[in-house]
Amino acid sequence: MGIKFFHLPSHRVFDYPARHYDKELEKFDKINEEAKATQEGAEYVPGSIVAKGFRKSNRTLKRQEAGYGKGKRLIVYAIIALILIALLYLTKALSLLFQAYQVK
Repeated sequence: MGIKFFHLPSHRVFDYPARHYDKELEKFDKINEEAKATQEGAEYVPGSIVAKGFRKSNRTLKRQEAGYGKGKRLIVYAIIALILIALLYLTKALSLLFQAYQVK
């Protein structure tokens, strides 16, 4: 028998059955079942669901962006103004510093 300086434990093995669960797929299945239940007696018109969905989502997006865009624009302008003011003071301070250490 040899002498071991370092004892390395054996690796652990976990044996578990693979389970696959997808929340998005389950939500889609539930929505699909509800749509089929409501559309049982109705007459199907090709493209009607897609066209209505696009119009509705487009309107809501435009309203949300309009209110958010103005505030965001003002914040960007304020930040740019603050950066320019800081640069102005920094250049004045650096010019005074260089004049103080300038060798004549």
